[in-house]
Amino acid sequence: MKKQHLTFTILWLVCLACNNSGKSPKAPGIDPENKAPGLTITDERNCYTGISGTDSVFLTLSRNGDSISGELSYAIFGKDKNKGRFAGRMAGDTLVASYSFVSEGITSIREVAFLKKDGTLTEGFGKVEQVDGGMRFSVPRLLDFSKGIILRESLCN
Repeated sequence: MKKQHLTFTILWLVCLACNNSGKSPKAPGIDPENKAPGLTITDERNCYTGISGTDSVFLTLSRNGDSISGELSYAIFGKDKNKGRFAGRMAGDTLVASYSFVSEGITSIREVAFLKKDGTLTEGFGKVEQVDGGMRFSVPRLLDFSKGIILRESLCN
């Protein structure tokens, strides 16, 4: 009888734990209930980290009115590390920004894009062209977000 009571108690606790595990807490800075597309960014910094194998991306976002700016750094295996600042805006559910960075002592500018989906940010890639000394997406509507590292909200340093 004691074994049956113990077994029943353990099963009951497991069921309680399973019922609560489906409720995911809201990540600060991203509003999954937001019906309008876009990124809900607080006036404070919001930080995101994406790690895939040996590759990592770190992103810090801040909002000033309609503008979004921040810092971005990449550590991609087999490529030079780079770190810099960006400034841009939301276009629907996509953050498009100009990224000015330094890699091996050389300053470069390129356009970056991140898609907001299910409380994450995923970098997009596409054909680029050189415009005004920097690289810009030649056809932004054809960006591919299927191969980018997924960034999740993280603690800011």
